[in-house]
Amino acid sequence: MSTDSRHIRLLTPADVPQVERLIRSSEYIYQRFTPEELPLLIERYPAVGDLHNASLHGFLISQITNPPIAWIGGFGVSWSESKYYISILDNLIEDLNTHLRARGAQALYYSGNDMEQDWLRPSCWRAGFNPTASSMPTTSMTIRRQPPGIHASPYVRCS
Repeated sequence: MSTDSRHIRLLTPADVPQVERLIRSSEYIYQRFTPEELPLLIERYPAVGDLHNASLHGFLISQITNPPIAWIGGFGVSWSESKYYISILDNLIEDLNTHLRARGAQALYYSGNDMEQDWLRPSCWRAGFNPTASSMPTTSMTIRRQPPGIHASPYVRCS
């Protein structure tokens, strides 16, 4: 993974075409929105992108439903960076947390659709999340992650 000219920033509506390209052509995609909803999500909720120069190589979209709760709405990594998807996810979550806290979110949830085909749940675990009990459907699990410097209560949950 090349690091020259690589940065993470908030996505804007101008980035929608690049996100759509990644959704159509990437190996690792998690998407809980329709193509029609994408522009509004990026406009309304924090979404971050991993860019190399001006090219988007990864994205993480949130959906704040009711602060203090936010949901992971989408995640994707380009084919060229697919072997780094775990580290890209970790970096994007770290950056997204800053923006979510600024909007009053204290917890981030993830809900997979199919436990047997859910590649993102183990990736969340490897990124430092911990499973906890949940009243969610059997295809969901609540996962917590303490952000650096916070020890009193969990900040990020992924279910």
